[in-house]
Amino acid sequence: MFTLIQHLFDTYIALYSEESFPILTEQIQNREENIVSRKNFTGHVVADGCVIDPKNKKILMIYHATHKQWFTPGGHIDPEDTHPAEGARREVLEETGVQTDYVLDEQKNPLLLHIDSHVIPLSEKKQEPEHWHHAMTFLFLADSTLPLPDNKDDGISSCQWMDISEVLQYERYRLMLSKIQLN
Repeated sequence: MFTLIQHLFDTYIALYSEESFPILTEQIQNREENIVSRKNFTGHVVADGCVIDPKNKKILMIYHATHKQWFTPGGHIDPEDTHPAEGARREVLEETGVQTDYVLDEQKNPLLLHIDSHVIPLSEKKQEPEHWHHAMTFLFLADSTLPLPDNKDDGISSCQWMDISEVLQYERYRLMLSKIQLN
């Protein structure tokens, strides 16, 4: 998985050289083979899904009960996931029940839309120190007119389709959504 993460990161940085990820860059330069392990408390790569319905200009969001914020669905990459986008798609389904289609890049690979490194606070409950999550967000499509199934994952108190314009109020999503052109 490390080689794939490195390739995705290098390709992303070539496109968005103005973005900076000092900790993730160092971890890749140090060739940390356990870069997706949730036990890597320097930081680890997680997989998120930006699920949009371009026709209706909607984005799928979850409300995280612990953090009391709206997020795109996503989470840890499991050992059986062969690609971070596969982990993102699985997490979207687990957290929202929504079936998605991949958006592919020019090489017919799942499109890595955005990388965001952010600190995860200390969790005494999980016995985890403060650490970094390097979220690789992949772009997916789904139909927002279909009813949302009622199968929320642990920690998710709500999920809903929001207008993309509404999500732009959240600073952390402005840069990510600026990379999507909805016509």
